[in-house]
Amino acid sequence: MSRLTITLPPAQQLVDGKLTGSTDGATYPILDPATGQEIGVAPDSTAADVDA
Repeated sequence: MSRLTITLPPAQQLVDGKLTGSTDGATYPILDPATGQEIGVAPDSTAADVDA
């Protein structure tokens, strides 16, 4: 049996009504709490990213 692989767009967040990522492109993993497996990524933004 084969596994389905899904490619996701770059990690972004909603700031002031617009989708944006962190200015330096940094991300952190989102882990499944049951398995510890990485299931996604989120932008690792700073205060400057949301104040821009």
